[in-house]
Amino acid sequence: MTKKELETAISKGHNSLLDKLKGLFKAQALTITAGDGTVLDFGDQVETVEEIAVDMTATIEGGGTPEGDFVMPDGRTFVFDSGTLTEIKEAEGDDDDVEALKQKITDLEAELATANAQAEKTETAVKAIQKELVEFKSQVTSNIKTFAKEGFDKGDGDGEENRFGNLKIAQ
Repeated sequence: MTKKELETAISKGHNSLLDKLKGLFKAQALTITAGDGTVLDFGDQVETVEEIAVDMTATIEGGGTPEGDFVMPDGRTFVFDSGTLTEIKEAEGDDDDVEALKQKITDLEAELATANAQAEKTETAVKAIQKELVEFKSQVTSNIKTFAKEGFDKGDGDGEENRFGNLKIAQ
């Protein structure tokens, strides 16, 4: 092999390797899946969804040309005629829906704050009632112990006997 033949072979190999590397980094065909599951292939005309514009052509993955309306996941509608994108309709009612949702969030936050305040009031009232109940129970228990020890009949002469004399109080 001569020097020239060797240089030619190396050059061809280098170019072939360079072409393969370029092919790896070449933009891939952009495909988008519509809401109905149809996969639209825009080929290498665009690299991102934002670059899609009217008058571009597309095919349906697996064969065929798109015809009619295709609703995209972002709410936009692509209208095709014989594979050519003829119109892009923006999502309808997004601004109204967003404002309505923001208002709903505000309303629900206010409702939650009111419910939390009411829950705090209720909890405070329940604790006060529990405290009163404990005090009442303590007072009644104390009174029963006193009556059990002293009895009701202190010799007033009416013949009443101590009904609590045999009462046992659990502690």
